[in-house]
Order: sequence, then C-alpha cells, then structure tokens
Amino acid sequence: MVKWNKLFGKLSKYFDFFSKKEETEAVKHDDSMVPHKLMESVKHCYALMDPFRAQAAVQRAQYAGKYGDGGAPEVVLDNKIRQTVKIYSRLLASGTPQSIVTQRYDALIPFAKEFEMAFNRHLKNIDLQDPMMDAVMQMFFSVGIIKTGLADGDEEDQYTIDGEEFDFGKAKSSSVLFDHFVVDVEANRRSGINFIGDRYWMPAQWVRDKKKELGTAPGYEDLTPSGRKLSSSAMRPTDRTSKIPDQPEKRLYSEVMLWDIYLPKQNLMCTFVDGEDEPLEVYEWDGPKGGPYDLLCMDRVPGEILPSSPISWLLPMHEFVNSVMRKLERQAVNQKTVHLYDKAVEDEAEAIRTAHDLDYVGVTNLNKDTVVAVGQGGADPALFNTMIAADNMYDQLAGGLKVLGGTEPMSETLGQDKLLRDSANAMIDEMRRVVRRTLRSVIKKHAWYVWTDPIRDYEAQMPIPGSKVTHRVVISPEVREGEFLDYNFDINPYSLSERTPQEEAATLRDLWEEVVVPNTQFYMQAGMMPDAIGYTNRIYELSGADSKNLFIPMNGQPAAGGSSSESGMAPMPPQIKQTTNTRISRPGHTQASRDAALMDSMSSLAQQGQGRPSGQ
Repeated sequence: MVKWNKLFGKLSKYFDFFSKKEETEAVKHDDSMVPHKLMESVKHCYALMDPFRAQAAVQRAQYAGKYGDGGAPEVVLDNKIRQTVKIYSRLLASGTPQSIVTQRYDALIPFAKEFEMAFNRHLKNIDLQDPMMDAVMQMFFSVGIIKTGLADGDEEDQYTIDGEEFDFGKAKSSSVLFDHFVVDVEANRRSGINFIGDRYWMPAQWVRDKKKELGTAPGYEDLTPSGRKLSSSAMRPTDRTSKIPDQPEKRLYSEVMLWDIYLPKQNLMCTFVDGEDEPLEVYEWDGPKGGPYDLLCMDRVPGEILPSSPISWLLPMHEFVNSVMRKLERQAVNQKTVHLYDKAVEDEAEAIRTAHDLDYVGVTNLNKDTVVAVGQGGADPALFNTMIAADNMYDQLAGGLKVLGGTEPMSETLGQDKLLRDSANAMIDEMRRVVRRTLRSVIKKHAWYVWTDPIRDYEAQMPIPGSKVTHRVVISPEVREGEFLDYNFDINPYSLSERTPQEEAATLRDLWEEVVVPNTQFYMQAGMMPDAIGYTNRIYELSGADSKNLFIPMNGQPAAGGSSSESGMAPMPPQIKQTTNTRISRPGHTQASRDAALMDSMSSLAQQGQGRPSGQ
C-alpha cells in the first residue's frame, strides 16, 4: 500500500509538471487557450518560406516580361511561360463554377433540384470564378489559396477587405497571394500542421474601435491616422513584380495590416495586428469542417507541405530557348555586307556606288571584279536548329502545348491528330481533377453556409419541363434546419471551363447526331418530338449567321415521306445524313514538318559554308 502511495505521489508530480508547463505555453484569451509563442512560430515559418517566395517571384517575372521597373532581367522574346499559363488557365478555370446537388433518397429529388437551382444562383452572385481563376494562376508559380468565410461587420454596412466589398453575414471566397500566406512548413503532412493563415489590409479606425471595444489589448491609441504597425513587423511583404514599393503611409485611406491565423487542432481563429504578438481577437471557428483555407497544389512533394510548382521545372527550358533566341537576334542584327575595291580604281568604285538602276558605268577591266561584296555575321544555322529543337522539347515537357492551344493540326493525318489530342488531354484531365477536388471543397463550404444561413432566403427561377414557363423557387431558413444537407446531399462541381460559341455549336451537333436523332422513336413514345428547327436556329445563332431566309413555309403540308400518326404531333424528321470528313495526308502542312524542313535546309547551308559568311 505504501508503494502504491509513493507511485501515485510521483505520478501526481509528473502530471503537475506538465500542467504547469502547458500554462506557461498558453495564454487565456476570451475563454480560449492560445499558444503564447504563436506569432513567434508564425514569423519563424514565414522566414523558412523565403526561398519559395523568391522562386515564385522569379517565375512571375518571366511571365510578366518587362513590366514597369521590374519583370524579367533580360528581354523575353518567346514567352513560353505566359503561353503555358494562359492556355492551361483557360482550360482549367475559365467558366463560372456551378454544382450538381445529388441526393440519396428518391423522395428528396424535387427538393434537391430546387436547392441546386437556388445554390447555383448564389455561386453566380458571389462571382466565385474570379478567386478560382486567381488561385489556378498562382498554382502554376507556387500554390493557389482560397479563403472562404462569412463577411463580418454591422448589419447595415458592407464588409470591406483589401478594397473588396461583401454583404454582411454572407458567404464569400477570396484568393490569397502567396506572399501574404503562411503555413506551418515544419509539418511533414497536411493533417499535422499547427497553423495556417494570411494577412490583409483593414481600416485603422476599425482596428482602433476593435481594440477599444475589447479593452484587453493595449496600444490602440498609437494607431494614428497615418500610423501602422508594419514598420515593426518581421514579415515584410515580398517586392511586387512591378517593383512598386509598399508605402502604407501614402495610401489614400489609413489602413493596418492584420493576420488571420487558424489553429486546426484547437479549431480557433486568431487575429493579430501585424507587428504585435498579442492577439486582437480570438474566437472558435464555427464554420465548415477543415477551416477557411483550401490549397490548390498541382505537384506535391512527399513529406512536404508546399508543392513544387509546374513552372519551376519548365523555367530552365524557357530560359534556354530565350537565351538562344537572344543570341540569334544579336547575330542577325550584327549581320552586315561590305564592299571591297582596289584603291587604284577608287573612282570606278564610287561611280558604281552612286549609280542608279539601269545606269551605265565604265570600268577599266571587265574581266576583273572592280567591287567585291563580302558578308559578315548572320544567324548560325546550327544554333537556329538548336533553338527549334529546344522549342519543341519545351512543348513536350508542357504536355503538348500546341495541341492544347488548338492553333493548327499537329500531324499529317486525322488519326495521328486524335492520338496527340488524347495524350495531351490525359495531362489536362489530371490537372482538372486536382482543380475540381479543391473547388468541390470550396463549394461544399458555401453549401454549408447557405444551408445554415439563419436570415436569408435563396431564390431562383426553375423551368417547368416541357414548357418555357418558370416558377419561383425559395429556399428559406425554415426548410434548412438541422444537418439535413450533410446526411442527404452531395455537391459535385462542373462548368469549370468556359466554352466558345463555336465549341458549344460543335457539342450540340454531336449530341444531335449521336443521341437525339438515333433515339427519336423513344422520344415520340414519351410524347416529345426533337425540335429540328429550333436546333438549326441555335446552330446558326452560335455560328453568328442569320437563318431567317433559309426556310420557306410548306403551307401546312408534311415533309416528304412523313406522316402524322396523331393529331397535333409533328411528323418524324428524316434521318440526318451523316458525313465523314477525311483529311488527306499532305506533308509540309504542319508546324512540325515545316520546322523539320527548315532545320534540314539550315543544316545544308551550314555544311556548304553559306549559313554564316567568313569574317565572323
């Protein structure tokens, strides 16, 4: 018994030691335990991220080229980085995100459709496309970050963050610049991070009022209209690509930079004034699971939090192509042709120089060249071939950039082109899966906010099947009580890529020929008839043509070979004749074949010694 008492005594001292240690590592703020060294750890990890920010800055400079006082240090003649980002961004996130609301029970089908219509209208109203597009572009240089939450402030006001206004209490999403982002990079897996956050500008008066309201955080008096805590911060923003300096004291309005730091393990959100170690505000995160931040990472590195950006491994080839092109440019610009003559016939040489077309010039000896033209410099054919080969290699590394751009055929036959497109689409499909996974998380957060909104009605106009009439759908707070959404619905995003009218017309033609026309009998049995005139008018509309003069009335007579089996039902349209387009192989009509022919000709010139005249 004595032994047990001694053992319990030792254990109690052991637990007391750790409880006291825990107290020294945390401070109590609004009934929440916040790690005392939180901002110290944030500053430490922000410093560890310096190389990643510097690398991203170099990549953005190449993308921007010469931009203000900054940009690329040398001239970018062939901006492969810009071409890559533009093509992939258009294919990945150029459309307005929408969602499909699926359900698990047949009885919920009508309500699921109504909620889908109202929710998609909400996604359009908040303009989710812009932050998603920004995040996708940042993903190519570093990591895309999307922050989702509720707008704060007074009910009669709007909430403003970084100059962008949001309705009070309404869900919003915004992209976060990588330079204003911090994460616990010492963690080796996503689930093990201790904090994640970002910084943003807020009016100084808002900060003063908040500090005065709380009364526990001193120092609101020193936030003068022109003052800010940025000068004392150890986390100054990275220089912008344009090299425009960050001078808060010269801003039109007095603003203060704040940090939002989310602690996943404690489920706390902490707000700090930049440059201060005591939190301005701490509250428990009561939003969707996972916190406010979603990261868009394309090339993850095992055991690391920050990914490897796609541009980081394309940048060396981009720089090589431009380095060779700059050298070719110098050679071409420095190329010159000079005329040599014997000083004994200087008068004759001058007469030749000043002669006009079809003039007669007398020379002493016709059997001897009085004036000899000698070329110097010029583009090196071998170097030119190297540039073409490097350009083609970059295209392959980027996943078939010319095929994805759709500028021209890439092979001599239709079958080969299809194989190239399928190969390129395999890479873009993988990137789309990554973007869709992140977007799905963002959209589910918005669905959670819409479902739990206690005051707003979400409305939409829902079409009635089989007619052009719509009816008003209202999703009110009364029908959104409980966790009904979590248990009965799922959210799947779509419409990530915006299609051109020509692409939409091509899609309609494929659906008409492959789905609608072959199944016309089934539609008729269901009491519906495909609208051939409406389909044709839509195709002409998308093509930018006017179809009103292409048809004449038949005086009520049915089409040839057709007959109405029921009163009021249009006759079955004749089968549309399907045609097959075959492209004949014509060597020399693709960029690759033209490059090959040009490289062959330049190699021949180099072998003959004609590519660069002697004297270089």
